[in-house]
Amino acid sequence: YYCPHPKQKRLKGFMSDEVFDRVLELHQHLKQRSIVLHNFGDPLMHPRITDLVAKARGKLERVVMSTNGVALTFELAVELKKAGLTHIVVSNHTKDAEKAIEIVKNLAIPLIVRGNFSHDWGGKAKKHKKDFNSERLTDGELSCAFLLEPMGVILWNGDLNVCSID
Repeated sequence: YYCPHPKQKRLKGFMSDEVFDRVLELHQHLKQRSIVLHNFGDPLMHPRITDLVAKARGKLERVVMSTNGVALTFELAVELKKAGLTHIVVSNHTKDAEKAIEIVKNLAIPLIVRGNFSHDWGGKAKKHKKDFNSERLTDGELSCAFLLEPMGVILWNGDLNVCSID
């Protein structure tokens, strides 16, 4: 319910090991220290997410994941922490998010809770107006990271987007 995944017209799938390896090579080539695992859909749905986190952590300093918390169990969170997940972002707009936040806090994984959105995620979240003339949201949070840093989004099939909500 978090992302418009069921209504999305773009092809859907899980990132293959080959594409993920190329993503990590690109990160290293560009001297990136971090990777954020998310886009439309939830990274926790990937059947081998802990393997991908471990592979990324073996090459990068920070491995961050953004989730709505629906699929996060205590057992999965333990495995993600063991795999090297360094931070987790939880979108706080459902009861599942509250459960996920508690799990993450109990395991002492660094947590970022997102509660302000530039769109309403299919009517599931309260929309906040962004002020793109500054580097802040009107309520004081950072604006879109894509405006602040040179970043892109690599989709599950290897396609590159310049915006995470494109």
